[in-house]
Amino acid sequence: MDLNLVTLQLTLSSEVLAKLTQLLGSALRFEAALRALVCSRHDRECTGCPQNGVCSFVLLCGRQLSSDPELVRIYQRPGVPFVLGPLQQTESGQVELSLVLLGPAIHQVTLFVQAVEQSLGAVGLCQVSVCDYQNLRRILPDLSSRSLADIPVLSAATVLDLATPRFVSCRQILITITSPLRMMHQGRELNRFEPGLFVKAVLRRISSLTAYYGTGADPDLFRRYAQSAERFRLLSQSVQQQGRRGVSGRFVLEGPCNELGPLLSLVGLLHLGKGAAYGNGAFTVSPVP
Repeated sequence: MDLNLVTLQLTLSSEVLAKLTQLLGSALRFEAALRALVCSRHDRECTGCPQNGVCSFVLLCGRQLSSDPELVRIYQRPGVPFVLGPLQQTESGQVELSLVLLGPAIHQVTLFVQAVEQSLGAVGLCQVSVCDYQNLRRILPDLSSRSLADIPVLSAATVLDLATPRFVSCRQILITITSPLRMMHQGRELNRFEPGLFVKAVLRRISSLTAYYGTGADPDLFRRYAQSAERFRLLSQSVQQQGRRGVSGRFVLEGPCNELGPLLSLVGLLHLGKGAAYGNGAFTVSPVP
């Protein structure tokens, strides 16, 4: 299992905070900005357009089904290959916006930054930074091909390997959900945190993204992981939000953390649940000493 990632941090002035909040709340707004930048046939719908097969917008936002019927049966329609958000205010009063690009999107750094700028009215962007495996940032002085040539492309498999030592002999983990997690179960949205369902949703998220945009996961291994997910139990919680609009807060779990902790940590980069690509379902995972 593997997936290429580019993790960016966009630093913006605080005056665009309201517009950024609106941007994260609307897939249509950001995807319209992407389309406006790449589409040469604005008078036509994407369906039936002669450029459909080579269009960057369709590749990035088309959510196209695989030609493999088995893949479609297991994963259905894929998510988009990027994660926008969440927002975080800095000590200086500026706003930072996270942007993770996956698979085919890693070659479109300039396009995504321009789409953010266009969505904000071409004002407010102060700098763009790229993160490495240690989450150290390097400022991109510009978005020229020379500056972009040495952007670190992260491997999900390597991120997983680097996270593994943190969870050796770990029996408890702390999951901190920092933006509303909206998960569906049996056709209804959950209004509380359910450990087993959360872990299974993580498994579906990473296996689907790697199947469509990277190297797929071992089905037998993930079936074993799904069985292990049932062994997690909730020890304590400090809920910030709970109800129809999602769940957030701090949750301590006990279970096979040494086995699944690294995977949960990896998917923290990719978010989870409804609206994951637009800021919802952001979370971090850390071992409890």
